[in-house]
Amino acid sequence: MRAARAKGFDIAQPSITEIALHMEFELYKTIDENKIPNLKNLEPSFYESSGKQGGVINGKRVGLPYDWGTEAITFNTDKLDYKYGDLSYGTMWEPEFNQKVTCRPHSVFIGAGLYLDATGQVPSNRMYDTYKSEAQMRKIYDEILKFLILKKKNIKMFWNNAQDHQLAFLQNGCLIGQTWDGPILTMKKEGKPVTFMAPKEGAMTWVDSMSIVKNAENLEQAYAFLNWAYTPEAGAIVAKTTGYNSVVKGVDDLLDEKTKQSFKDAYPGNALDNLWWYPNEKPWFVPVRTEYRDKFQAA
Repeated sequence: MRAARAKGFDIAQPSITEIALHMEFELYKTIDENKIPNLKNLEPSFYESSGKQGGVINGKRVGLPYDWGTEAITFNTDKLDYKYGDLSYGTMWEPEFNQKVTCRPHSVFIGAGLYLDATGQVPSNRMYDTYKSEAQMRKIYDEILKFLILKKKNIKMFWNNAQDHQLAFLQNGCLIGQTWDGPILTMKKEGKPVTFMAPKEGAMTWVDSMSIVKNAENLEQAYAFLNWAYTPEAGAIVAKTTGYNSVVKGVDDLLDEKTKQSFKDAYPGNALDNLWWYPNEKPWFVPVRTEYRDKFQAA
């Protein structure tokens, strides 16, 4: 969209914490909420928090929360059994999981950091200090990198997309890993021997949004689509087919029992109160994160 000067698309779905970075290039236009009457169905807590996360730029609403999900721990239920409160981001680094782990090479730094912070090994204010300044990030990531390199022998494969999740657990022999919720919960509903659960340090939580591209050509249709997207029926389609969670009120009443149970299994006890929310990313954050990711993969 940068190359096309915010043309060629009507609607985009950025992660809400990345909208500020996109708006440096003025990719999205201010949303006229009066043209989306079904916004009344949006859960108030998501609407309010989304403004601070990046949905409101310079006092103008440019992104609306649409769905949410988490990155946490998946394990093979034929071989393993963990209870909520015992499972940790540190579990997959235990010696027994040599060549049995899958993870994403950049977000594993957060999971490992949450574990190291919780155990007092690398204090980081639940990793939020890494978002305050590049200097603080580097200081903390240096220590996490040392830990991950030491434990790298446990990793069987890195994942980078939803399809990789199936490959890891169904073909490559991984028994445990730090994964997205959606692909795993979809596999679970299909009867595959996997489950997804928030660890005691907190599931890493993201929110995807709906934005209207600045130079959208089909504006009337874009608003019509957004209005439909905020119906319970549309939210239920998203939840059933992807394993991710809708932010629309009334969706729960339309979900099948398997989908409801998978959600309960993923977030038992106080897991929803203990979610770890991704903060806004400053311009320096992603390049530094990429640098450490590359160092880890090359080690």
